Amino acid sequence: DSALLTAAGGNTYQWSNGSSSSATIVFPTLNTVYTLTASSIDGCLKDTSITIVVNQIPLANAGLDDTICVGDPAILNASGGASYSWNNGQLTAVINVNPPVTTSYTVTVSNGNCNDIDSARVVVYNNPLANAGSNVSFLLGQTSTLCGSGGGLYDWKPVAGVSCPTCANPFMSPTVSTTYYLIVTDPIGFTSTDSVIVTVEIFCNDL
Repeated sequence: DSALLTAAGGNTYQWSNGSSSSATIVFPTLNTVYTLTASSIDGCLKDTSITIVVNQIPLANAGLDDTICVGDPAILNASGGASYSWNNGQLTAVINVNPPVTTSYTVTVSNGNCNDIDSARVVVYNNPLANAGSNVSFLLGQTSTLCGSGGGLYDWKPVAGVSCPTCANPFMSPTVSTTYYLIVTDPIGFTSTDSVIVTVEIFCNDL
């Protein structure tokens, strides 16, 4: 940025940077002291000075995005300047947040009156809740469907008689009554388990 230095109180002026006008525009890159020598119409001299403080341009960094389960905390760590102001009102570089839903947080990083902005996103997943469906019964030799829900990834156990152990609704045709367990896993690795009893009935004349 530029600074406008305005001189007053004399008849002629001499700035330490060589300018002799009553005002000069400077482009300092470091903190700089500028001295002004003013002379009256009678030739009397007077010196004075002014300091231009140069703030480095901040480079805002809100930290890495994070992924949490609902109810868990997340830590955001900003850097790049001397002071920090988050859009949730917190005024420190490192903040703890606990959003109920996916939320973006913006931080204004400052050096003096120089500012820069960056943001970080906290992705919130609901805790997985496995549901293996209702207990079912069917005749030996028939095929039925397992009805799973509540996950991102599915894993049925045991796998015997199951057409697709990693599908939500696979076909199954067990030869004996079986308890199937469904394990569901969310995108950040948390799991939940449920079970369903599949009863295989046999006609007496089939013995």
